[in-house]
Formats: sequence, C-alpha cells, structure tokens
Amino acid sequence: MSTTAPTITPNIHISATSKLSATNWTNPFDGTLHRFVFFQDPFNAMIVRRWNSTTGVWTTNNLTNIFSQTKNPINALTPSTPLASVSSSWHNFNELHIYYVAPDHSMTGAFIHDLVNASDTWAFDNLAGATFTTFPGSQIAVAWQRDMTHDVEGWWALAWQNSTDGAVLVANASDFLHPHVAIEAGEAVHGTSLALIPEVQYFTPTLNRLTMMCESLSSPTTGIVKKFSYVTSWFFDAIWLTGTIPPPAAGPQFALTRFDNWTTVYFLALLPNGTITGEYYADGWKQAPSVTLVGGPSDVNFTAIAASEESMVYGISGDTILQYSVKFSDPSVLQFEGAVFP
Repeated sequence: MSTTAPTITPNIHISATSKLSATNWTNPFDGTLHRFVFFQDPFNAMIVRRWNSTTGVWTTNNLTNIFSQTKNPINALTPSTPLASVSSSWHNFNELHIYYVAPDHSMTGAFIHDLVNASDTWAFDNLAGATFTTFPGSQIAVAWQRDMTHDVEGWWALAWQNSTDGAVLVANASDFLHPHVAIEAGEAVHGTSLALIPEVQYFTPTLNRLTMMCESLSSPTTGIVKKFSYVTSWFFDAIWLTGTIPPPAAGPQFALTRFDNWTTVYFLALLPNGTITGEYYADGWKQAPSVTLVGGPSDVNFTAIAASEESMVYGISGDTILQYSVKFSDPSVLQFEGAVFP
C-alpha cells in the first residue's frame, strides 16, 4: 500500500514565520483614521499595509525596496525579524516609526516624520545617535507615552532585552542615549515576547503610565506572564493569566490593546496551537481563556498576532493577514473586520 504525502503550498504573499506589528494614527486636522500593519514577505522584505477611513482602501509599501534606492538601505533581513511600530497624533507632532532587529542583533528603524504633509516620505531612523544591541532572540516593543495634562508632544518608549544578561531595557526618546533597566535579568526569560502600551492612571486624567508584559519561567518547561508598570519608575505589578504558558522556544506571542474609552488594558497571548487567550481588568480580573473569533474564515490558525491601541487585533493565518475588532460588550469575542493582505 502506498500513501501520498499531503501537498504543501508555499506562501506567496507573507513569510511563513513573519512577525506582525500594527499601529493606528488619527489626523488631528481632519479626523481621518489611518492604520498601519507591518510584516515580511516570502523574500523577507519588510512590507507595510496602509489604510485610511476616507477611502477605505488598503495600499502597500515595500520598505526594503524603498530604502534600496537610498544611502541607508535595509540590509537583508532574516526570517522572523522582530518588529515594533508606533505613531503619534498631536498638533504638529505626527510621526510613524517602525523598529526592527538587524541580523547583527542591532536595533534600527525607519519613520515618516510628517504624516500630515508628507505621508509617503520614509526616512532612516538613526535612534538619535544611540546604538542598541539586543540579546540574541530578543523581541522588541514600543509605545508612545504622553501626559495629557500638559501641552507636550510626548515621547517614544522602546523596549528590548540587552546583549549582556537579557535584562529588559527601555529607552525614552527624550534621552535615547541613556536607557534604563525596566525588568531585571532573570525576571524575563531570554527571548520573551514583549508588549508595551500607555495606561490611564485612574486617579488623574493622564496617560503617563506604561504597562509592559513579559514571560518569566516557573520551571524549565513552563512560563508565567508578568505585568510591569511605570509611573515614576518601573515596578512588578502582577501575574496575569491563570496557569502557565509554553516557554519562548515554543513561540507564544503577546499583544496589548485598550477598550472602554481607554480605561481597560486588554492582554492577548497567542499560544503555539494557534489559539488566543487573554485577560483584562475591569472592576475585577476578567479572563478570556479561549478568545472566540466571530465571522471571517472558519479555518483560522494564527502564526503571529499584533494589536493597535484602538482595539483592533491582527493575525497571520496561512498566507493572509486578518483584522478583528474587540467586542466591547464581551471582550472574549473578536469580530472579523476583513482581510488586510493580500
């Protein structure tokens, strides 16, 4: 008796091991909402899909091709390049940044300096002259931190595991040359997924608090999710999710978003079996042991996820990027919004 091996169709749009990053930006002058989703194609080029609420159309930029024509090309990237994106929307401070880890473990990036007047003009980001070398396997995260009680533009907060002991460092764009230790070595396992987002302080109407999620090992084969917070300094806040998750080698990925008028942080974890679990705090701890996808394809099996601050969640399934929104009345439900790519 002979058996026929199943036919495996290679991806033609998206790298099978691509990471995913997403951010959103609202034009402060006309209110148009823009969304950006970053990933790698099968040739490992960095791609961004862009959407705006006026046209309702997704467009594509190949950043690797764009920068190949400049004096600062994006060198050949490896599969599974860590990606982290962020945008700002404040008066004349309207920027978009994408950070990534080069094959030599150094951090680098690209950005659009003026999303209002030059939304297609990409430039090389030299990190204000700083040199950040990551621990092999380090993931990265970034957020736009701001204080709404003061007339200030805010600043970037960029997180990674350092090259010596794997401690999680955070560089604040107000002083990029002097990063600070946010999570001590040993508190975050090497290669942990990282997620970072600004958080409302309940006792003041500000957004100058930060939330960061990482994984710590409880045994050589099991991990736990830890939440760290920043107000005036970084501190361990709580353990999230009940039970354990697989270690980084198995590939769990984290994402953070917000809902309920920015008052609720929602943590999502993609597990190796392609399913998503989550937790949030809203008048008590609320778990979503198994996040339910409503609408869209029935055969979804995520290999990467990302989320933006506006309660949008993105996932790579097969050769497609899908978009979902958090159902506010039941956050354990993600409602299908459409295909982002192709």
